[in-house]
Amino acid sequence: MRSADVKSGDRDLEFGRLARAILDKWGVGSQACNNGVLFLVSFEDRYMYIATGKGAAERLTNSRIDSIVGSTRKLLRQKDDDKAILFAVQSIAESLSKEPTWVDSLWQFASNLFFFAIVGGGFLFTGMLMVQSWKKSRRVKDVRGKLKKIQDERDKSRDVPNFSSPSCPICLEDFTEEPQVERLKKQSLRCGHTFHSGCIEDWLRTSARQTCPICQQ
Repeated sequence: MRSADVKSGDRDLEFGRLARAILDKWGVGSQACNNGVLFLVSFEDRYMYIATGKGAAERLTNSRIDSIVGSTRKLLRQKDDDKAILFAVQSIAESLSKEPTWVDSLWQFASNLFFFAIVGGGFLFTGMLMVQSWKKSRRVKDVRGKLKKIQDERDKSRDVPNFSSPSCPICLEDFTEEPQVERLKKQSLRCGHTFHSGCIEDWLRTSARQTCPICQQ
């Protein structure tokens, strides 16, 4: 083709799409083997793209394509179009007739590994964000639940005479019948509110006012 009407920043994407579309529509190569190769070049733009089917990609690897495109582009810049096309076609045919070298295989493997690393890293990063968001949401929910529990017990203690809370209003842990630890034993203040022994002792020791944390008496 003489010219491709695409923006400079979109050439890779547009040439790739066009080459793939032509390769698929024309049915280049054997459809059963999917070994077609299409060489698309725009003379005025001095730009080209080599599209391959999966069956041809094993021999016409990315490293070989980059080498062919680089050398062909130099000839196009020298205005030697015929020589450039002949070189590209011969190089493609030569590559397809050769077995891939260990360098080509390594390059192909590295390219695939890089792609999967990007994709895998993206999924991993997204997963980490989701886990962090879930943990944060759970912490907020737990805090809100504890605050509501404190407020409910505080309201009941004011409205119901001799109200006995099932849990310590400070740590919010339930009272046990036979606590194994001294700090978990019940201790009631003169106002009637009951706490874990360790919790209320810490409260009274660190609080500026020696009053009940529930009723402030």
